[in-house]
Amino acid sequence: MTSDGSPVAGAPEPEVVQLRKIEEVGQTKHVTVGNAAGDYVLVCNLSVNKDYGVKSCLSPRPQTDYLLLKEKTKWLKKGAKDPISLSFMEEFSVSYNDSENIGLLPARDFDSEAFGVYWLLSWTAASPSVNQSK
Repeated sequence: MTSDGSPVAGAPEPEVVQLRKIEEVGQTKHVTVGNAAGDYVLVCNLSVNKDYGVKSCLSPRPQTDYLLLKEKTKWLKKGAKDPISLSFMEEFSVSYNDSENIGLLPARDFDSEAFGVYWLLSWTAASPSVNQSK
């Protein structure tokens, strides 16, 4: 993966995902991102963009790699002293109670406010490929 950063020793690396689909459902945005392992359906409340300083209910761009951060994931942006983590993202935007929170940030060319915080609605593993040859 090409990115503007590096893993943090002792912390899990973020998964790299790309946008599959976005749809608005009432006052929420459903964002489906995925990779070869499977797809995540993430949800954010559209009102957080008005109620919090950092607009974190973002729409990922097609054909762009994003880093998916879970609770213990950390990533050191090139030139930064401290790693970025989900808790950092939540501190500056929103944390959804009673749900597993997920953070997304572009793998390249991101700034401190270019991230999204969502709750995990579902994860679906990719179907194993079936070998048709005998």
